[in-house]
Amino acid sequence: GDINRNVMTPPVPLADPAYQHAYQAANFIGELFKPTSNAFAELWLDGKQASTVEYFRKDLVEGTTGVNHIPPLATSLEELDTRINAAMVHDNGNGIITGDPDEPLYGRTYLPRKFKIAVTVPGDNSMDVYIHDISLVVIMAEDGKTLMGYNVMVGGGMGRTHNKESTFARVADHLGYVDKQDITECLKAILAAQRDHGNREVRANARLKYLVHTLGVDKFRKLTESYMGSKMKPWVPLPEWKNVDWLGWHEQGDDANMFLGIHVPQGRVKDYDGIKYRTAIRAIVDKFDCDTRLTANQNVVFCGIKKADMAEVDAILRLNGVKPIQEVDMMTRQSIACPSFPLCGLAQAEAERRMPDFNARMNVLLSKMGMPGEYFVHRMTGCPNGCARPYMAELAWVGQGPDLYQMWLGGSHNLDGRTGWQYKDKVKQSDMETEVEPILYMWKSQRLSNADRLGDFLDRMGKDKIKEFCAAYVPGTAFKAPTVEPGPSLGELLAMSNDKALSGKSVRLTTGPRKQQVRVSDELHTMLKDVSEKNKEAISDLVERLLVKGLV
Repeated sequence: GDINRNVMTPPVPLADPAYQHAYQAANFIGELFKPTSNAFAELWLDGKQASTVEYFRKDLVEGTTGVNHIPPLATSLEELDTRINAAMVHDNGNGIITGDPDEPLYGRTYLPRKFKIAVTVPGDNSMDVYIHDISLVVIMAEDGKTLMGYNVMVGGGMGRTHNKESTFARVADHLGYVDKQDITECLKAILAAQRDHGNREVRANARLKYLVHTLGVDKFRKLTESYMGSKMKPWVPLPEWKNVDWLGWHEQGDDANMFLGIHVPQGRVKDYDGIKYRTAIRAIVDKFDCDTRLTANQNVVFCGIKKADMAEVDAILRLNGVKPIQEVDMMTRQSIACPSFPLCGLAQAEAERRMPDFNARMNVLLSKMGMPGEYFVHRMTGCPNGCARPYMAELAWVGQGPDLYQMWLGGSHNLDGRTGWQYKDKVKQSDMETEVEPILYMWKSQRLSNADRLGDFLDRMGKDKIKEFCAAYVPGTAFKAPTVEPGPSLGELLAMSNDKALSGKSVRLTTGPRKQQVRVSDELHTMLKDVSEKNKEAISDLVERLLVKGLV
């Protein structure tokens, strides 16, 4: 059997009630679903404790880094244990509690497979909110201070197996909303549903995502409600998700302190190639006694640094060769990779050691194509288990053999609610540019605007259109300067506007409401105004005609 493995939350110590409620909820869930017997630890741990009290237990009593706007869960560790135990063993009579004296929630057989949970605030998708077994979104009252409840998602997960269609990556479904006083029983109910109904016969299909997929979200909601003994409420609408990495300096919101996110390529904290990540991190922690947090994108956040110490922290990083975030290119910032070789026994291809090379080559290719500075969510794993969450990326590489990768396309830039899809098998690492060039050129030449993200464009085009374009593509086309016929000058266009046949009339050349705005200089606005007054027509109609004449 297995247990709840980990709980994630935004890695930032903001003095904001919503973030602090998310952090407190994550710590509480970690304690609630911690196994009470030593059986799991005896199997997997060496028995030597690194610390006598887990940091998250202290945070539940002492509060988080910075100024706390919410009360702690308890005033002592003893009171905390009493509250956690009471919440764990509370029996509503609907089958959540197993009756086992050692493991009231997990029972004698624990869970079919590992279980993962995340808690965040509306808009902050810094931990890939759609890929967990359960994800919670804090819902605050209009005053921004009062916690109302939580939106609940279920059934996300990345793991799959090559050539086994019964396994697949899946994004979580929106299950519903629960008031804050009901969240503990809701979480216990979802765990009990997986414990009792999850697949224990086929290990590859034992995660919660397969149960949700098999039942459908509506039936799974009814199953959860049967354990809860009450109905869930409708999902509360949320703002757009943002894929934020929290790198660089940020205000904590308490006037006195800052926090700093530093980029650590593929999360490898070591001294190498003249860059001393390990030395720098140790020096900062020792010197300033600051808390550290790890991010879902394999980076490190230093918390609670006084504003007066910022320059010295920057100096320590510089001395050890660690770049400020302004000098890290966006392609690298948006990429992650799993460790793979030589550390993982499941690895089929390089990942951590290959990713920096792929990022550098991708940047060179984009520059040659006239797209310097463009970037997208770029990920790599050495096998299909998905530890670096490749199936959410806009473009990803999944190990399929020595120096061979499965190519995935079409995830969302903001990681919000869809996976990408398998595009091609067994791409040689040496052929990366050959495979990517036509795809990037299709994006460059056919996207709606520069704001049209790669993942959104590819998802909209679909696999068949992309394959058709790539099959017809002539290598090198992306590097040739396009031939552009010179159009009329501004003066010529304005002269066109004085067409006597149009004078005195306001003419529309297109239909539909005008929703978009175009900004122009004061000089150009004066010129347009003079011509529109002379022609006795609206500036908007004049601009429309000029644009149409210039573009057609």
